[in-house]
Amino acid sequence: MLIQTLVAIALLAVIGTTILTALATTSKAVRITDERDTATNLALSQMEYVKNQPWAAQYAPAPIPPEYDGYSATINVENITQRDSNIQKISVTVIHQSREVVTLEGYKVNQ
Repeated sequence: MLIQTLVAIALLAVIGTTILTALATTSKAVRITDERDTATNLALSQMEYVKNQPWAAQYAPAPIPPEYDGYSATINVENITQRDSNIQKISVTVIHQSREVVTLEGYKVNQ
């Protein structure tokens, strides 16, 4: 009887550990997905902000709302002079807690 009880307790411990590990992994995956989705949305809004600005050699990022604490954005501009001086390649990088999360690239045309 004692051996059966010990085996049952060991089985419950293994099953419990497996369930807790799965929950931790799922929680981490949800957190990473949420961070990437937020960063992608912020990058898209920054890109739209730049495209609506007058033509310039460099662009300052749009202010990020306070509810996105820990997020920041950088904008890099590369003039495409080989083909046309009226096209800029814009790269928006969103950073969360000192770590680059996503980089979005697009083009701006001087019309």
